[in-house]
Amino acid sequence: MDIVLLAPALLDAEGYFDAEGVKRFDALEMLLSRASKSIVTEESLSALLANQFAYTQEPDRDIPIAAIGRLIDDEKRPEAYWIRADPVHLRADQKSLNLLDVSYLSLTQHDALAIAAVVQPSFSELGWELEVPVPSRWYLKLDKKPAIRTTELHSVLGKDIQSFMPFGEDAPTWHRLMNEIQMRLHNADINTMRSERGELAVNSLWPWGGGCLPDLLERKWSRVYSDENCTMGFSMLSNTPCLALPETADTLLQEQSDAASVLVVMSDFYTRILDGGQAGRLLEKFEKNWCRFLLQGLRDNSVHSLRIITRKAEFNLNRRSLWKFWSKVNSLDQFTT
Repeated sequence: MDIVLLAPALLDAEGYFDAEGVKRFDALEMLLSRASKSIVTEESLSALLANQFAYTQEPDRDIPIAAIGRLIDDEKRPEAYWIRADPVHLRADQKSLNLLDVSYLSLTQHDALAIAAVVQPSFSELGWELEVPVPSRWYLKLDKKPAIRTTELHSVLGKDIQSFMPFGEDAPTWHRLMNEIQMRLHNADINTMRSERGELAVNSLWPWGGGCLPDLLERKWSRVYSDENCTMGFSMLSNTPCLALPETADTLLQEQSDAASVLVVMSDFYTRILDGGQAGRLLEKFEKNWCRFLLQGLRDNSVHSLRIITRKAEFNLNRRSLWKFWSKVNSLDQFTT
């Protein structure tokens, strides 16, 4: 079996260190140290994922994440132009507006629908349709393709939004729309109730990932394992079986005797992890449930090859890679800095 493991945030440095020094992750450190390493030019998460499905991005266009993801959220083929309009919290200081996504908002579907009702008039005036199938993913259906480029939400987390606003010929329209939405949400009853409950207000929406659904894509994988929405959409577009991400790599190895090539998209390490403590806990689970089994799979040749793709680098291994006894096993901090 050939396995490609996509874990963009795996080597993000936050959270892998404690007061006593660097934590040890023996199996992961062995895999990274014995691998052939190549530096990756940092791309958006959407681009990293699209590359795994041989999707070619149109010049001056977003990767159509909204239309692809809506295949899963709506279970039917979306027509027309769709763009994500996800709920966020903008935290202001003297110099910036920093964006926090829905993972910080404790947003229920009830609150999501109430917030959507507040902003719906802004879209209705333009003849656009807003859909809220789940609290974290909102979709806008437009009557025509806008002349804009956007920045995906994951790339803006924790950052000042000013450098990431929509750009292009129609950008002024979108900037005005975003301001209008922020005004509607300011002191909205639902946000007042959220504040009284000690929850962050949803005070803006972030547009990104616009486009029309692409044609069927080439099938590259025997199977895909993921719980990530857009990965499932790409799998559907390429007629590739997509299964839920198993708890351990051992489950995958036992199930996949008939699969030549497998893509695994690690939900835990898909987006940038800002909570250091959480990152450490996730890495410990990854070491125990995945790295140990993958290392053993390389040793007994049940894994023919393994490629680990992060935001910073790619690591390629096969059984012979483990024979590099002269190669020092580096601690994880050597890869995260």
